[in-house]
Amino acid sequence: MQAQKPSRLDPPDVPGPSQMAERHPKVNWQRQRLRWIEMRLRFLGEVRRSDVIKQFQVNEITASRDLSEYRKAYPNNIGAADDGKSYRRAPTFTPRFDFTAREVLEVLTTGHLLDTSGTTGPALQSLLPPALHEPNLNVLAALTEAIHRRLVVTIDYCSLSSGDRTRDIVPFVLANDGLRWHVRAYDRDRKAFLDFVLTRIYVARLTAEPARDDETPEHDLQWGRRVELQLVPKPGIQHPKAIEMEYNMTDGMLKLRVPAALAGYVLRRMNVDCSPDASLTGAEYHLWLRNHLSLVDVSNLGIAPGYVAPNNTPKP
Repeated sequence: MQAQKPSRLDPPDVPGPSQMAERHPKVNWQRQRLRWIEMRLRFLGEVRRSDVIKQFQVNEITASRDLSEYRKAYPNNIGAADDGKSYRRAPTFTPRFDFTAREVLEVLTTGHLLDTSGTTGPALQSLLPPALHEPNLNVLAALTEAIHRRLVVTIDYCSLSSGDRTRDIVPFVLANDGLRWHVRAYDRDRKAFLDFVLTRIYVARLTAEPARDDETPEHDLQWGRRVELQLVPKPGIQHPKAIEMEYNMTDGMLKLRVPAALAGYVLRRMNVDCSPDASLTGAEYHLWLRNHLSLVDVSNLGIAPGYVAPNNTPKP
């Protein structure tokens, strides 16, 4: 039997129980583990004993006891899978723990636990911009399970170009552009890999249909391609050294390697002047994209501030 491949939403290595207890001495860690078990069931459709062991760095006895405790408390939510090593979400599943979309996305994509109630709070106060509208949890659950199991999802989506439409998509990764969450997926209607804003999906229905070979991320050229963004202080800045220090530049340049599918989002988020002659005006533009001519065939540069495709570059 082949070893189970890790999910693309599986967390990285996390601190062991002793380290977590030292950081959050008042947290009920069994309750945390029960919440996490339910999160896996609700948003990935399954949970294994090895998942609990890996996430919390506990032994097999503790992990087995936690799973047994969840089954005892909520028998209608969980059932044993045929392999005898994992548990599946039951058709009668009803959420017993509350989650926010922010917490779910943080835990599933990084492994970090946010619900550490009982701690003393932050050591220093900080001010962050308000978050945009969070994704619907039922929509998020369908998408994350589809990513985990490589299944097709039927979504009702409202786009800027075509309005309300029902689409069949094959999602494979979640991405945050700094302001909002997107899902990268193959769109069967458009026959292309596209980005969908999570908060524009108002209904998502998980199907049992598996993804076809040509719908997997290995065939998404924009996602698989890595491009280098060469960012320099915008010409005309009075004190370019300040920008070099702010971005820890080397020899006056910051080099970023990103998936081509994310390049436009990164440039927009960083307020990079992408015009050929650094001609954008506005105090928000501290950086200039020096190598715009080399970013040929990057599909979403149209959203980068001032970007003009090389063949459309105005002649001086």
